[in-house]
Amino acid sequence: MNQVAVRPRLSLTIPDRKDVEPDPSPHLKRQLSGGSLSPDLTPASPPSFPLSDSVSVLQIGKYLLNKKIETLQLQSGLIIEVYAASHSESEEDCICKVIPIVKYREVLSAYWCMGSHENINEISEIILGNTKAYVFFPQHYGDLHSYIRSRRKLKEVEACPLFLQIISAVKHCHSNGIVLRDLKLRKFVFKDPERTKLVGCFGFAAIPPSSNAAEVFYGPPQVSHCLLFVRGCLLYSLLKRLTQLKLESLEDACVLDDEDDDSLVDKHGCPAYVSPEILTTMERYSGKAADMWSLGVILYTMLIGRYPFQDSDAGALFTKIRRGLYSITDAISSRAKCLIRSLLRMNPRDRLNAEDVIHHPWFGLTRRSCSSLRMDSSKDKDQLVPSFESHPSDFEFS
Repeated sequence: MNQVAVRPRLSLTIPDRKDVEPDPSPHLKRQLSGGSLSPDLTPASPPSFPLSDSVSVLQIGKYLLNKKIETLQLQSGLIIEVYAASHSESEEDCICKVIPIVKYREVLSAYWCMGSHENINEISEIILGNTKAYVFFPQHYGDLHSYIRSRRKLKEVEACPLFLQIISAVKHCHSNGIVLRDLKLRKFVFKDPERTKLVGCFGFAAIPPSSNAAEVFYGPPQVSHCLLFVRGCLLYSLLKRLTQLKLESLEDACVLDDEDDDSLVDKHGCPAYVSPEILTTMERYSGKAADMWSLGVILYTMLIGRYPFQDSDAGALFTKIRRGLYSITDAISSRAKCLIRSLLRMNPRDRLNAEDVIHHPWFGLTRRSCSSLRMDSSKDKDQLVPSFESHPSDFEFS
């Protein structure tokens, strides 16, 4: 039998089983040497053996599948098995997702619809079997959900460069006609193992609690626009060297048929992050605007330490989301409040898009007034509730 591996050819073997696979034909070798990740490949497949918990280590070509990490169920109902893996020669750790062969092109379609981006996970290699596709990704080091849960909440100086990476990834997807639909903190993982060194390495932990957060981060009002821009860029550059995020998966993303028409009808999303129009409309809704609402929930949770809308009962949670009532503590800067409110707008047309968010004053890249982003005061009041008293349960994530 023949086998096809995307990029350099790798053999598929099972410990204690006889390898019966001949070398591919010269034509197939030429095809493999191109290193294409095209989903349109129609290869002959090698023997495939089922993965089971009884097999401690499974060898797929030059990769070792060490143990199953989790079993994922996509919104479509498709099951994907995720394994901790390593390269048998370099011993470099990686992640392997095992996808039914009949579905892998559809599941991975979003990866092929856009160019690479430093904050979006990339496929390292694909090995095709008879019944399964083995998709290898670089290793990651924990997700943002777990990190914030351990810290309870982040200071703005730490959250800002992280959220900028998040919005950069989302903007890249939206610009290429991809709606993410299931945005949440767990979707973003750390690219480096030293993320705990983010705060303190540059002395940010020594900022007095009484200091004005905006002035500490952006500088006093009299600082010139040019200096603010340079200062912001330098800060972001320094921080990102230590802590880089990436969007972990695109398997649940929706590839738009028309990049200018992002209207969707399916109801996808995590309950705490779902937008009100998904809960209220029976018609089409803007997929990109729904993503922006989810980003508002992400930013709120990063800075406040809890979801803006939460309840142990799903029905009560959805009622709160449909009403759009939430509170923002005065502990965060006015610019951060402005950005959150500009994302958590009840009307999807009033929300910022990804391009707008990147140029928001909170990132220190412009002095554009937040006044142009605000709705009238009566609508602002409708979206606020009296301040709450924190309780340990407020910090429990679903």
